[in-house]
Amino acid sequence: ESAQRLEFEKVFGRACLYLIAALCREVSFADRGRFVGVFFDECWWLTSSVEGQELLLEQIRDGRKHFAGAFLGSHDPADFGNETIRGLLSHRFLFRHRSPTLASRGLEFLGLDAAEPGLVDLVTKELSPVHGNPVERERRAGECLYRHLTGSVDQVKILLPPVPRIAEAITTTPVE
Repeated sequence: ESAQRLEFEKVFGRACLYLIAALCREVSFADRGRFVGVFFDECWWLTSSVEGQELLLEQIRDGRKHFAGAFLGSHDPADFGNETIRGLLSHRFLFRHRSPTLASRGLEFLGLDAAEPGLVDLVTKELSPVHGNPVERERRAGECLYRHLTGSVDQVKILLPPVPRIAEAITTTPVE
């Protein structure tokens, strides 16, 4: 088993992350009078183990009855876990990618034709441009493709909230 090859620190770290995710599930399920979202960014750390996938599947399946939701983020849809977990994700966003391979995987995840060169170019070159005028880049930040409950896919733009302290927290890049 791969866990036997991992250093103790890595096994302990993964166990701590799993425990935090399990605590988040418990907190999110505790109060049905208030919606609670649990965010798993770079979620491969959770879905890379059977236990993590089971915990995430429970969060997604039982979340509806507990008025809780799971929000997953990753560069690759394969990181979202098994086919069941990916199938239960009804709202899907695809942001800019520099890699045509990852862009194609994201397009497939949205249910679009990943072989369509125009779509790959849209994701790798057109969404939220990274080159050119800084004002234009800032104005177009947050562009993405969004597949909603009906299965339709639209190009949308995610806006920062108009609360300065929250917007600042979102756009802050941690320093070492």
